[in-house]
Amino acid sequence: MSTILRGPNPSGLCLCGCRAATAPAQLTSNRLGNIKGQPQRYLPGHHTKKKTAAFVIDAATGCWNWQRCRNTHGYGSTAGGGKKTTGRATKFAHRLFYEKLRGRIPPGMTIDHLCKNKSCVNPNHMEAVPQYENVRRGDQVKLSMDVARRIRADAMSGKTFRQLGKTWGISTSHAFQVVKGICWKEKP
Repeated sequence: MSTILRGPNPSGLCLCGCRAATAPAQLTSNRLGNIKGQPQRYLPGHHTKKKTAAFVIDAATGCWNWQRCRNTHGYGSTAGGGKKTTGRATKFAHRLFYEKLRGRIPPGMTIDHLCKNKSCVNPNHMEAVPQYENVRRGDQVKLSMDVARRIRADAMSGKTFRQLGKTWGISTSHAFQVVKGICWKEKP
């Protein structure tokens, strides 16, 4: 159990670790440990800051696992995407790290985690790819480009969309979309 030190702050720097200069206390406060006229111990709100590292490195995989807020899908999120009318905007942590260490994400591109770890923020484990490529690389994908080509070949031999769906384990509408080139198009 750590002890909270009370009393003067001769350095005049915030004791949370940010090392910012504090203003003189307007009142004496035993609760905060401030003495009137002496530098405050902390900047407002800093005495409650948690000292949680943003990420922890997994030695086995090389992943930088995000330790702070995550969304319902497991992606790290952080404030720092600019201002909105309601306050600070949130941004995906992996996108923020990618942009800081690799540069701007090209328009129309999304970030693919090559390590398949959604909480990883290591830019070396990420690649900027078009959305369709990111979806194709996903865990829930039943088809591949080779399978899509074989489905098209089967359609040319006279199989119906319903037969194609049953053969390949996809819906009739998905078989239609593959054959017509609506999805699983050849790369441009």
